[in-house]
Amino acid sequence: MLKYIIAIPYTIAYKILPYEFNEQTIKYSLCDSIDHRIEDMVHDVLDDYNSLGFNNIILTNDTFYDVIPICNEYMSKDKYGYARFINKGYYVDRKIFISNYILDLEFNLWNVLYHEILHTVGLGHSDEEGLMKYVVTLNTNYDVIPDDKRIYPSTDDLEALEFLYDFIEDDIIYDDVISNHKDKLERTKKNKKIIKKLYKLCSSLG
Repeated sequence: MLKYIIAIPYTIAYKILPYEFNEQTIKYSLCDSIDHRIEDMVHDVLDDYNSLGFNNIILTNDTFYDVIPICNEYMSKDKYGYARFINKGYYVDRKIFISNYILDLEFNLWNVLYHEILHTVGLGHSDEEGLMKYVVTLNTNYDVIPDDKRIYPSTDDLEALEFLYDFIEDDIIYDDVISNHKDKLERTKKNKKIIKKLYKLCSSLG
């Protein structure tokens, strides 16, 4: 009897964090001491994320355990933002910190903030160019080189979000995202569905 081995030439660059969030609505709040430059940028980032058509992220004044605070603080010059995760057992406490050092650097602030928010919705770092591979660039004096543009979720970032939030079942939303991000979405729905099934299969076997 002949045996066939089917190899699917598909690689995944994105990483998923080892937590299960999957909320349809994720809530953020601003720390009392938040700088107004971050406050303004948060609204822009949330608007862009919500336009992608996955789950929904909102800003609230609530202080419940599931609300993710966004704060700014002084950090060492080798750190410009980070997302903190503390496993509390029945939930994961999440918090975002942004460095005061980049408050006057509009594009860096956008890119760092968006990167950290994507961490809190479940994305890890990626091996492909995009927000989840973004790093702040330094010169030889270890000063920040200002970014010259805002970075938006890449194809790889979008596929990670799709895997987490089952977004491709809604063809209308999918078409809207293709229209808005057609230069970032080059892989087909068929391949995405295949890889999602493989992930689920591997998870069940592991």
